[in-house]
Amino acid sequence: QTLTSFGGVIALLASAGASAQLVFGCSDDVALDAAALLRRALLRLAPDGQARGGGSPRLAQGGGFWADADQLHAALQALITEETKP
Repeated sequence: QTLTSFGGVIALLASAGASAQLVFGCSDDVALDAAALLRRALLRLAPDGQARGGGSPRLAQGGGFWADADQLHAALQALITEETKP
């Protein structure tokens, strides 16, 4: 929440392991839906539906699936690439 209190901030945080966690947030002045982005990330990382999460357009969190750092990095990079396509 502290990060997103500043203008122009998008924060994509992840922790790897047996119960991987994601926290996505963005400032009020950023045209991004953190909850929608989280849903896309969870579908990519845990297609079997074992992940849980939710939130608001400004702050969302979820997890509960196994992922290593490389998997998380690849999934987040793919989301960034999709979001920044013209």
